[in-house]
Amino acid sequence: MLDGYGLHQLTWDTCDERFGDVLVASPADAQGRGISLAVRQNGAAANLTGATVYLVWRHKVTGDRGTEPFTAVNAAGGTFSVYYPAAMQEAEGVVQAQVMVSRGDDTYVSSRVFTIRVEPAIVGGEEHEDGFTLFLDAINAYEHATEITTDAATDANAAATAANNAASNATSVAEGIQAAAQRGDYDGADGEDGFSPTATVTQTAEGATITITDKNGTTTANVAKGAKGDKGDTGATGPKGDKGDTGEQGPQGIQGETGPKGEKGDTGATGAQGPKGDTGDTGATGAQGPKGDTGDTGATGPQGPKGDKGETGAKGDTGAAGADGTDGVSCTHSWNGTVLSVTSASGTSSADLVGPQGPTGATGATGPQGPAGADGADGTTFTPQSPLDLSNGVLSVDLSGYLTMSDLPSRLWIGDNLPAPPENGMSGFNPSSFGLDGIGLGDHMLNPLDGVLARVTAVNSATSVSAKGVLDWTTMRGIMTTTQLDLAAGVQGSAYISIKHRMPTDTLLLNTTSGNLMRVRVDATPSSTGGATVYAVGLGNIYNANVSGGGTYTASSPLSIDANNDISIDLSAYAALAGATFTGAVSGIAPTANAHFATKKYVDDAIAALDDLSGVSF
Repeated sequence: MLDGYGLHQLTWDTCDERFGDVLVASPADAQGRGISLAVRQNGAAANLTGATVYLVWRHKVTGDRGTEPFTAVNAAGGTFSVYYPAAMQEAEGVVQAQVMVSRGDDTYVSSRVFTIRVEPAIVGGEEHEDGFTLFLDAINAYEHATEITTDAATDANAAATAANNAASNATSVAEGIQAAAQRGDYDGADGEDGFSPTATVTQTAEGATITITDKNGTTTANVAKGAKGDKGDTGATGPKGDKGDTGEQGPQGIQGETGPKGEKGDTGATGAQGPKGDTGDTGATGAQGPKGDTGDTGATGPQGPKGDKGETGAKGDTGAAGADGTDGVSCTHSWNGTVLSVTSASGTSSADLVGPQGPTGATGATGPQGPAGADGADGTTFTPQSPLDLSNGVLSVDLSGYLTMSDLPSRLWIGDNLPAPPENGMSGFNPSSFGLDGIGLGDHMLNPLDGVLARVTAVNSATSVSAKGVLDWTTMRGIMTTTQLDLAAGVQGSAYISIKHRMPTDTLLLNTTSGNLMRVRVDATPSSTGGATVYAVGLGNIYNANVSGGGTYTASSPLSIDANNDISIDLSAYAALAGATFTGAVSGIAPTANAHFATKKYVDDAIAALDDLSGVSF
């Protein structure tokens, strides 16, 4: 089923026929996609018995190249097939390919270059070396579906067992609670209401009165203010001595363009600081008054004896739950400096327990002034040199005559192993892998072997650079010179020629010795040794007789060739067919037809020979 489904049908009818389709390959299709080739000659099947057919390919991105033989389906009928090799499909990108026929007599015929586009594999990402691996993976997953289902079912059964055990435990607890309620275990008497104590503090002339009321009664305590002693006299602080003037600091020497750095100027000495004036004596602190006595707290009454446990009565009906007692309010106090605050069920009250402030002490005597400091030494003179400038104590530099890094021109890196992205295509690479350490944005890379010029478009990091293909001149055709291949007009042949980049079909070759001009018949790609076998056909010789090996050229009138090989034409004996004016006598022939011109003499002689013109017409 689907035999040959992945083979693209190609018919090759003429040598120079161009295959219009773009063929498709993928890493997931090794041994699944390829070409089914039918070779025709003038519309009939070509008999290629004894011939070998090859698929010649080159990957534009990786640079890999190879040759894969076709399998003969019917050589006599010119039909062959080939599957794309795995090496050709390991990376996505454009592959250039040709069909080459070896006829068994050291002669070859190749097709025009066509394109195979290797597309990315959506599933997976491994490099597959055998066909339909993704299909086999799908079959494998299907065969193991029973194991996956069994594992999931086992986990689900375990979870269901745990849920059943938890439900059984919850049922047991609920049944126990219901049994206790039926026995009256939860039928208790109502609790007693709690008692919230109250506390207040009242400011008095002598201090404060604290009143506390709890379930045992009310207790009062008086707190007296302590008398604050007089503050001692504080001496005045003497004035600070004047600071001596500081000498100017010498500027830093200028660094020469190539010479050593100039010495730093001497720093002026700092003047001595005058002594600090004496501080006046601090007055003595008055003695603090004694703390007032704390009021007595009432004694707590003794606790009554515990009564005997009565006999257990008969179980009565379950009564209603008793009401909760009222929560009491805690009594708290706090100090804020000299202020006492008390908070209870009656609210918050406070009192200041600090006595009045004593009078201010007398001012102390003023201390003597310290001596002035000595002047510092002068610094050395600083003279800036261009591009430095010193104006009003501000040092600046003028860089208007200097380039910034962004103004520098781009650099050109050349090498046969440099990255070669296709024209208008992108490529990312590690610069150190190609010896490109220090490459910058805007730099160009030239790969002569692949014939590609690329430009750096982004420097993402020290190990990641992006480049875009600017020009691929292997797709352009021109004239190349050689002395290694020489073919006369109409002659086909080949020779190994030293080339640095791919030579496409229809490139013109000129043998500089003989002057023979030739046309390349098959794309030629250089090998690692820097050369390739080039197949061409002679077109003709473009040299004249003055070049060794050229043909002789003889000019005939009115053309002539002088000693400098300049060709000229003499038209002095000719008149233009239209618009010419004759300034002298023009001779002619005797007219014999109506369209012929006649001279004056011919007309005069014809009239003189007539006696009677009555019956004559001209």
